[in-house]
Amino acid sequence: MKQYKIIHLDDHKLVTDSIRHWIVSNFSNVYYLSFNNTNQAFRYLVNSIEKEEPIDLFITDYSHAGLNGYKFSKAIRQLEALLNREPVKILLLTMHGDTLPAIKRGLKEKVFNWYLSLNSNSTELIDKVKTGLGTQ
Repeated sequence: MKQYKIIHLDDHKLVTDSIRHWIVSNFSNVYYLSFNNTNQAFRYLVNSIEKEEPIDLFITDYSHAGLNGYKFSKAIRQLEALLNREPVKILLLTMHGDTLPAIKRGLKEKVFNWYLSLNSNSTELIDKVKTGLGTQ
């Protein structure tokens, strides 16, 4: 059985802990690593991209300290293009309705692949993760 790697960035530990719980409760073949610090997550992703270590899904919040989710994801896309790497699939999470214009722009520009409101339920999250991993 294939082992999937999911990386998650959110500056709220309660969110990363909750999403970790939902993911590990629904997938036996997932390595889940979370970051609550933008700089640490960025260094990890850059290192993985440079070393061509596959990440199956990157989940990020829109609002966090440092770069917002759009700018963070755009920086990842620029690095992937520069190094001619396959793009990681990105799921953007937010609970802020005022970010909708940036979300639409990011989806159109393929900065991220999917968007999910943090007002969604755990079933909707798991469905997006299954889609992101290609298991649905």
